[in-house]
Amino acid sequence: MRTRFQFVVVGIFFASASALAQPRPVYRNAPPPAYQPPPPAYQPQPQPQPVTPPAPMVRSPAQERFCASRQNIVMQLQQQSDSYRTELTSIDSELAQLQRRISDLNQRRGDVQNQMAQSDQRLQDQKSVVERDCAGRVQRGCASYDGMVDQLERERTPVEAEITRVRTDADACRRDVDRLSRQIQPLQQEFKDKSCDNLVAGSTEQTVIDRCSAIFSEWNRAQADVNQQNMRLSALKNRHEALMNQMRGLEQRASGYEQYMAQNCAGSRREVIVRGYGDVRRRAETTGQQLDQLVDTVNRLKGARISIGIQ
Repeated sequence: MRTRFQFVVVGIFFASASALAQPRPVYRNAPPPAYQPPPPAYQPQPQPQPVTPPAPMVRSPAQERFCASRQNIVMQLQQQSDSYRTELTSIDSELAQLQRRISDLNQRRGDVQNQMAQSDQRLQDQKSVVERDCAGRVQRGCASYDGMVDQLERERTPVEAEITRVRTDADACRRDVDRLSRQIQPLQQEFKDKSCDNLVAGSTEQTVIDRCSAIFSEWNRAQADVNQQNMRLSALKNRHEALMNQMRGLEQRASGYEQYMAQNCAGSRREVIVRGYGDVRRRAETTGQQLDQLVDTVNRLKGARISIGIQ
């Protein structure tokens, strides 16, 4: 019993000594917390002020009419510039086509000229043989020439019919050009009388400005028609010139037939036919002269330019 008590006392002693041997924690004072300012009191947000739109500009009726007239003139001048630009493009295109056509014709002319020289030489050789070996038998030659005249007539008929159609189209074109002349010339005179190329804002009466604007508008529409007639005439001229070239070739052949038949085939009715080819060609040339006159008239209408001017 005593021994157990002693063990307990010894144990308590060692436990106390172990506790005393542990290092004690060091307590230091913590720094004071940083200063935090108090939250601001609630401030209401300023409300956006309504924006008052600027008052619209008030124009007088006279100013409105003037501005409308000025805008109309600007649009018409733009149309005129566009028309000139289109015409220039058309001219450049036509010039390019003509240059290509001239180049092609020059090349073709050289080829045909060589072929013609060879054919003429063969023809002359055969004529020499006929004159040498077929003396007194020219009637057989006359029959051959009669056949050639018949072939010539078959070629002439459609060419002459096409020339007639060109003449009909030229007559219709002349009526349209005359109508445009009657329309454009009074406009040009009125434009000049009202000095529409020198209008002064604030001095020229608004009625005059309005009328000049209307004249200019009518003029532009008429010039558009003139341009159409110009293209129409150009196409007719090209058609007619091509037909005249064919007709001249037929007349040249007829002249050669006539020369032979007058010497060797007197009394043939086909000799009378070939003599008439000159008259056919001269009738066709009158259509060309009519087209030339129309082209001159259209060029005058196109050359009489007007342009409105306002300060």
